[in-house]
Amino acid sequence: MEPPKACPTCGAGGPFIPTYTATGEGKLTFSGTAKGTLIRPLDALRLTVIGVLLAVGLTVGFGVGPLTEWYWGVVAGGGSPVLLAVLFRCRPTRNALSRAADAAIGPHRDGN
Repeated sequence: MEPPKACPTCGAGGPFIPTYTATGEGKLTFSGTAKGTLIRPLDALRLTVIGVLLAVGLTVGFGVGPLTEWYWGVVAGGGSPVLLAVLFRCRPTRNALSRAADAAIGPHRDGN
């Protein structure tokens, strides 16, 4: 391995990264790719949604279970949060749910 080069201006040791200065007009083009992972934190809103989905699942599961065979309670309790999450993701039902929430609690603070 080659030893680090010293800075030609000040003589400081360590890795030397050459820089270039240019003047004039021109066009700078960069092309490349970058890979990364988006990390979404569990903030208060996401935790609230998870809590609501779990509460709906437990409510439906315990409500259906005693009325039928026990396994229908498990199926209904596991399927209802999934169905509700799918409905949240679809635009028409999301708009209908937003209108229903606005009717119940009023519009957002920003007026939308």
